[in-house]
Parts: sequence; structure tokens; C-alpha cells
Amino acid sequence: MNPNLASVQTIQLYDISGKRIYESKKLDVSESYSISTEALSEGVYILNLTTSDNLKFSQKVIISKLKS
Repeated sequence: MNPNLASVQTIQLYDISGKRIYESKKLDVSESYSISTEALSEGVYILNLTTSDNLKFSQKVIISKLKS
């Protein structure tokens, strides 16, 4: 979520071992962003977001696949 419509410079997603598995740079301003999790395993990930003002935010993300 981006309720203040901050200009996002980078979004990075890391697995629990610290390996970067996704990165997107110079994004347009948007209220929200999405990342496909289809190719990711279930587990805990860390999402890092950096704004153009060099503010940094981190969030733990848990990916769990629905079983049919």
C-alpha cells in the first residue's frame, strides 16, 4: 500500500536466507503495487521498499498457497 502516494524508487523481495529474488526499479506513483507469487515457494519473505526521498521500509511477507 502507498496511501501517501510516495514516489517509489525500488521494491526488493528477499527470501529468508537473504537472497534477493525480485527487484523492480523506478516505478510509477501508485496507490498499490503487486508482485506475482506464482513461482515462489510457501514461506516467509522480506519486502524492502525505498522511496525517491531515500526513505526505507521493510515488511515481512508470508506466502501460503491455497490447496484445492
